[in-house]
Amino acid sequence: MNRKWARSIAERCVEAVGRENKEDFWNILNPVLDAKVPFPLLDEMGKRLGEAGRFNPSKYFVVFDEIIAKDKMGGYVIVGQALAAFLETELEASISKATEVIVKGQTWYVCDIVGERVLGQALVAHFDSAISVLERMTVVEDQWVRRSIGVAVHFFAKRNREDIEKMRQLMALLLFVIEDKRVNVVKGVGWGLKTIGKYQPKLVEEYLQETVKTKRISKLMLRKATTYLDEKTKEKLVECWRHSIQKK
Repeated sequence: MNRKWARSIAERCVEAVGRENKEDFWNILNPVLDAKVPFPLLDEMGKRLGEAGRFNPSKYFVVFDEIIAKDKMGGYVIVGQALAAFLETELEASISKATEVIVKGQTWYVCDIVGERVLGQALVAHFDSAISVLERMTVVEDQWVRRSIGVAVHFFAKRNREDIEKMRQLMALLLFVIEDKRVNVVKGVGWGLKTIGKYQPKLVEEYLQETVKTKRISKLMLRKATTYLDEKTKEKLVECWRHSIQKK
């Protein structure tokens, strides 16, 4: 298995889709989904499928639905990376389909695999448009959709470590979901803040100092968000959090 092999598999799948030959398509893809294929090679396949389908989204979105229906981890990687290829021309449709996949998956690895590849890449490549879509997603009650917002923030912070202004905007976005007490949401949102704190610790320190004054955040959220901060700062923030809880 190597990138040449992955591209060959993807090309054969694209040809089968073009011929509308489902039997050939699954004869090619099923062995891949049943094997332990490294994520970078699955990403390579997804990228090629996405590039082939960018100008025929309706046809390829049906194919993606069929791949997801197999409920294989590799399938989520392929579809996530394929949907990312649509961000340039169909950003909202791509994010909408990714959200649909996340809701259907109802588990952490589906949320994280698809959230990083679609929502995260959307923020990196099309920040203003993407953050507007993510803000609308904050009203959705599904815990995995809410978790995916934190996952996207994590991905952006990992790729843009010095962009403080955009990180500020993303932390403001997280205020919409930061009081959610469901563990899966807390872990996703905390992950986003944790990654920002790894590269911009002062930013997260200031953010948490202000946030605990007006928001009821969980102790787990505080612990995850402060992972990379120094011990003295952690102690100070915990004290601020306790004082705020007592007042409320």
